[in-house]
Amino acid sequence: MEVLVVGELDALEKSSPTSVRTPSGRASVLIMTSASERTGRRHRIEVRVTPDQEALIRHAASLADETVTAFVLGTATERARKLVEAQRTVTLPNETFDRFYAALDQPGTIVPELVALLGSEPIARS
Repeated sequence: MEVLVVGELDALEKSSPTSVRTPSGRASVLIMTSASERTGRRHRIEVRVTPDQEALIRHAASLADETVTAFVLGTATERARKLVEAQRTVTLPNETFDRFYAALDQPGTIVPELVALLGSEPIARS
């Protein structure tokens, strides 16, 4: 007897086929999991769109030969990476970089207020 089980069964590993004991004997069970379960994606982001936005996104996903979810997730993730990287990266013109690099070779300046602060006892957090 072949049984197709869609969903998640805690008692069974997600390898297929799996043999289980049933009241009527043994059965082979094929457990199918969604792509999100296989990749560990469990969180959702929902977005409200206009009909025109939805049509445009669906059309673009179709042109990219991707599902709407894959298209939107890929596009949003790539833009997020670029924004985060832009905040982490400082780009300087050559002349400014040369001045900055030269300043790193200069001896540091002692700031008495910082010396006092770093030498004081830390304030306990409550």
